[in-house]
Amino acid sequence: MKRVLSLLAVLCLVAQQASAINLDSLMNVEKKEAHRIPRQMLSFSFNINTAADQTYSFQFDYQWYALKYMGVGFGLEYDKNDVADQQSRDENHGYAYHYEKDAVLRLNFLPMLSFRTPTVWFSHDRSWGMMLRCDPMLVMSVPKNDAMWISPVPLPGTSYYPEGNVKVKNHGGKWLAWRIRNALSFYNEFGMLSLGVSFSDYNIYSCRNHMMYKGSKVFNLGLGNTTTVFLSLGACL
Repeated sequence: MKRVLSLLAVLCLVAQQASAINLDSLMNVEKKEAHRIPRQMLSFSFNINTAADQTYSFQFDYQWYALKYMGVGFGLEYDKNDVADQQSRDENHGYAYHYEKDAVLRLNFLPMLSFRTPTVWFSHDRSWGMMLRCDPMLVMSVPKNDAMWISPVPLPGTSYYPEGNVKVKNHGGKWLAWRIRNALSFYNEFGMLSLGVSFSDYNIYSCRNHMMYKGSKVFNLGLGNTTTVFLSLGACL
């Protein structure tokens, strides 16, 4: 009888130990899962672009990391030359704003690759972290408004044609560009805040740089590269 009781006691101790090990393993798995690096991100960005002119754009992005530190994404950007389309003019009682009907609007589609570094954790329980990200992408623009309305006669002594009633269209404007975006991102399991800068050969005026009238170019702001500073808010899915 004593042997039976001893055997039962040993079996109970083994079962308790196994249960404790399984519970610890389960808690470790749950903790790791709760603070894993997000695999999907949806974000909204406000961009300030500087090139031939300063413009402001808004962008939505979706990124999916198939691998831990590499994935793919897609973005949609709305860019408008808000500075250039409001011209200051002198009136009787000071200055007012005049809306230019030839304002440049661009809708850009952005297929991209997404890379990120390992996380630097700020808390012992890994609830907050920081990473660096790099997103090389293509900029595919819709030439929505590749036309201008100009005066048939330039301003005296210049080659500048002011706004008028003659319509001229662009020929062979650039619609494909590259962009490399870099960001410093702070995140937890729910959201992400990113600050960054990007470099691109995209230019908002590329839909206006091949406009000819009577053998002369009527618009030339160059096709220089664009530098963008942005702030992004995102959700970790």
